[in-house]
Amino acid sequence: MDTVVSASGTRVSVAINPMGKRVVAFRTTGGDINRVIYDPQGNVITASSTVVSGGVNNDQTAIGWRLGNWYLYYHNNTGGITQLISVDDGETFA
Repeated sequence: MDTVVSASGTRVSVAINPMGKRVVAFRTTGGDINRVIYDPQGNVITASSTVVSGGVNNDQTAIGWRLGNWYLYYHNNTGGITQLISVDDGETFA
């Protein structure tokens, strides 16, 4: 069954942790990065919301999970490749 994550997002990346939680990150048309969090059954835990506000180049995003943390990568407009870490299971990134 198809599931629409975003009607206007681009540059999608997906990661799944060992417990089956899935995080989908994507660039919005406004230059932000949003993410959606799903449980192992595919239900939305956290709806699409902005985790990076502005300054995002129209390049690929990447997200991964390692040792209990989510890592999000993107190309910003001023400094190059940027890494953000989420220590609260994908809810916020810093």
